[in-house]
Amino acid sequence: LGVKNASIAARDAFDKKNPMESSSQKLVIMNPPYGKRLKIKERNYFPDLLDSVSAWTQADRIGMIVPRGVMLTHPDYEMVRSLDLLN
Repeated sequence: LGVKNASIAARDAFDKKNPMESSSQKLVIMNPPYGKRLKIKERNYFPDLLDSVSAWTQADRIGMIVPRGVMLTHPDYEMVRSLDLLN
């Protein structure tokens, strides 16, 4: 990608404490557990996850793998691309 001085951090996406602060651009990529890995019973799991991540990261872009049929919207982000994947 030609990215210099990149750093990677793993964290609890729902933990809004300790916001990430940086003067550089931020990209968040998520593959949250669902389906066979985790039975989601909470109706707003994916929208809540996106809201939480947007609160602590102030990312320029967020990428998330979600089950087929889930369409997310957020007032601070627009969907740029959607890909249909098969596991």
